[in-house]
Amino acid sequence: MPLYPKNSRQRLRRRQESRKLCYNARMLSLLSLAIAAPPLEVKPFGFVRASGSWIQDDDASNADQDGFGLNSRIGLGAKYGKCGLEAKLEVDLTPEIQPKDVWLSGRPVCWFGITAGQQKLPFSIHHLASDTRRLLPLSPRIAGAAGIGRDLGLSADLQIPIAQKVRATLWGGVYNGEGSNRIQNVNQDFEYALRGLITPFGTRDTVFEGSAKDLYLGVGGGWVYNLTGEGEGAEERNTLGIDLQFSWKWLSLQGEYIDVEVFHASLDVPDFHIRGGYGQLGFYIPAPWVEDHLEIAGRLEWVDPNTAFEDSGLSGSGSSAQPLYQASRIVTVGANFYLLKPGEKLAIIHDLKLQLAYSHPEEVEGEQVQDDNFTGVATVRF
Repeated sequence: MPLYPKNSRQRLRRRQESRKLCYNARMLSLLSLAIAAPPLEVKPFGFVRASGSWIQDDDASNADQDGFGLNSRIGLGAKYGKCGLEAKLEVDLTPEIQPKDVWLSGRPVCWFGITAGQQKLPFSIHHLASDTRRLLPLSPRIAGAAGIGRDLGLSADLQIPIAQKVRATLWGGVYNGEGSNRIQNVNQDFEYALRGLITPFGTRDTVFEGSAKDLYLGVGGGWVYNLTGEGEGAEERNTLGIDLQFSWKWLSLQGEYIDVEVFHASLDVPDFHIRGGYGQLGFYIPAPWVEDHLEIAGRLEWVDPNTAFEDSGLSGSGSSAQPLYQASRIVTVGANFYLLKPGEKLAIIHDLKLQLAYSHPEEVEGEQVQDDNFTGVATVRF
């Protein structure tokens, strides 16, 4: 006589088969989730940028300002999902080892993101573009006078997509305000930044200067407020800027205007009002052998470090002399040779290039300084 009735054995067999089916279904579900999950992308990157310069020495000078420079940087980027998490660690190796960007960014949805850590403030095209992705090797003087850099803080961006393209972007951030690689906040105040950018033909994934044969138009504006120091040493800065960037086929145009108001707590230190702007042009030579490789560039800039002074002479003497509060006009012309052609990836041409530029400054107030500059730069990105 069987230990279990026939119908009991059938029920047991059906139960075992049902368990196998459930187990297999769970395994298939886990497998499908693993396949569907976005991969984690980890990518090292960096660049080496060698430069040499000849600077005209003033007749009264015994000094020689010519020189050779080497800048190198290495970093590690990690990204999980197209609109998920992203992290970046970037460190300068020369002229000294120091952190540059160290941040973590999260995007709950593709059109909204939050970034925490040391990062560039959202202000101006020239500032946001990497040193290796600029049209000319020398920066406009007004860009340096603005004093906008990196800082530790929290920022957010909001993208406005229309017809599957980002037509406008807004940024806002709150930062420590004491500058790059400084954690201490001496005055318990913060730095604030806002920026808006309208891109009617779609945005660029990477900020760069010049053309990559794409049709692009960007009209932007930014504001930065900061209070540094404390007591009699406190300094307050209000910085406003507007910028325009256009490129189509062989042509690129770019311009910025920046206005900086600087106030000091001490009555013994004069306040500043800095104004300046520039316009620059790049044009590929559409000729055999050099097409997509040779670009002619030029820039005209103007900067007044203090509009209240018309002529306050120079600080120092000879080639070390610098205009003190004098308005200057600078003309720069150059040529860029790209070893790579513009491709589908934005700014790929800037990964391997040689740049030559000649700059002629002119003081439009007071004494003249003979300091024309010839610069050559070779850049390799990886």
